[in-house]
Amino acid sequence: MHALRTYSLLARRLLQAALPASLALVALNGCQGEQVVRVKDGRAYHERTIAPEAYAAYVRARLNESRGNSAAAMREYEHVLALDNRAGQAWIRLGALQCRTNPKAAERAWQQASETAAGSPQLWVERARCLLERGELEQAEDFARQALQFGPAQPEVTLLCAGIASRLGNSQRETQLLFGALAIHPANTALLTALSTSPTQPPAFRRYAARRLIRLRPIDEAWVPPLYLENAHLGPVQQQNAMHLQEQFEQALSQHNSDQALQVATLLGVRPNQLALAAFFWGFDSLAAEQASVVLALNPSDATAWLIALLTADLAGAREKLDELLARPPQSSSKLEPALLKALFALIQRRTPPAMR
Repeated sequence: MHALRTYSLLARRLLQAALPASLALVALNGCQGEQVVRVKDGRAYHERTIAPEAYAAYVRARLNESRGNSAAAMREYEHVLALDNRAGQAWIRLGALQCRTNPKAAERAWQQASETAAGSPQLWVERARCLLERGELEQAEDFARQALQFGPAQPEVTLLCAGIASRLGNSQRETQLLFGALAIHPANTALLTALSTSPTQPPAFRRYAARRLIRLRPIDEAWVPPLYLENAHLGPVQQQNAMHLQEQFEQALSQHNSDQALQVATLLGVRPNQLALAAFFWGFDSLAAEQASVVLALNPSDATAWLIALLTADLAGAREKLDELLARPPQSSSKLEPALLKALFALIQRRTPPAMR
């Protein structure tokens, strides 16, 4: 008996660590047929107990599935069902694994699941995904609607329904689904990413989602193109996100919003010398001067930064700063932007006495 209790405790801990919160076990006591309390989506349910051996097999199946070992996972799910034929989640996962290789077997598994877990959103999600892989969009949408009926607040379900609506060309339904879900989960990056990259959503909606992502998402390879990549090597999502970021960058410069400009520049990987140049061209002289100073502190021979600092000091009427820069010209032969040279010639002309012109 002590060994059985130890095994039950181990199975429970494995489940709590390996399975999603919707399957977390709150109480695992008693024998087959007794009632226990389980928590699903934050709500407590009174349900029947499951043998510890079946739970342990289910955990092993999920672990094998996460490692890409489908054959081992199917064997474990079959072991679960041999111990407990009413384990709806095991039938659902078995059907999901059989979908590609044996559609008829998958259908039989899902029919079994519907007898005990017809109200599980995951059942209809997996059935919809299976049909999506075959290109059967209308039938997939029917199953996705079933999933939405049973799991209206689950982002995974909304993303599935919105993706199908997009592929069917129903952008209005896609909009309603995504914005409705964002009203419940305003910080969900998966929903915002779907909205920002959808080819069927209006540009204004995509920009809105991109602005929200800039504030919420950490810097990672999927969101920000690494500095060493050229645009031609970016994936579609990265290209879309880079475009949105560039729009935000230019908007921040045009509005002279230094906090936003610095934040987006960091996400885009814009270096201080590039930021100084961009700010100068957008007429954001204070930010241009600040970033030029940063560059010159690290590399006093940077001709572009020196010239930007000189021009902005002149525009600001900072005579002392101007004299300081003129006393320490750079010893660099780096190529200068034509627009900067034009501005320099204008400065020289302004400061040249009329008699000497």
